[in-house]
Amino acid sequence: MKTDGYSAKLTWRLIVVWFCANLLSQTLYIGKYGVPYEADLILTGLGPFAGLIVALEILVWGFISLYLINKWKRSKNTLSHVGLSKQLNNL
Repeated sequence: MKTDGYSAKLTWRLIVVWFCANLLSQTLYIGKYGVPYEADLILTGLGPFAGLIVALEILVWGFISLYLINKWKRSKNTLSHVGLSKQLNNL
């Protein structure tokens, strides 16, 4: 149980760091050039690594989605068990 809490905290910290890094990078780019990133220029500039970067981005979003879905399922399970135990205690 303790490791699950640690991995959840670590996951959220990684997501926050990743999001803040993207936000900071976009802000600095807009500050310097006055326009947001253009995906075509970025992917062209990455050359052969573009596919790898896109795959990693999709993978990160997939992990975030799975984490949130699992968290939602666990909270739904916990709520149903709490409701069931209250009903049994009332009998």
